[in-house]
Amino acid sequence: MTCTVVSHDRVEFRGDGGEVIAVTLAAGPALVDEELVAKAKVMLLHAASFGSEEEADRKLSPGSDVSGSTAAPGQEQAEAPPPATPGVP
Repeated sequence: MTCTVVSHDRVEFRGDGGEVIAVTLAAGPALVDEELVAKAKVMLLHAASFGSEEEADRKLSPGSDVSGSTAAPGQEQAEAPPPATPGVP
C-alpha cells in the first residue's frame, strides 16, 4: 500500500497500481485517524479469514476432485476394461 486516506467513516488503502480497498465503518463515537485505520485493518483481517475453516475442511488432495478422479480438467478418466475370460476372445 502506498497511502491511506481517512474520512469521517471511511478508510481507503491505495496501492501503487491504482488499486483501492475501502472499509466503511459504522457511525459511532468520533475516533482519531489512527484508531479508524486500526479498526479498518482488523476488519480486513476478519474478511481475509472469513470461511477459511470451512475451506480447510473441504481441501482435497492435489490432483483430485470431489469424485476422487485424477483426470486432467476437461478430460474424462478412462474406465478399466472388464477382466478377460480365459478361452473367450
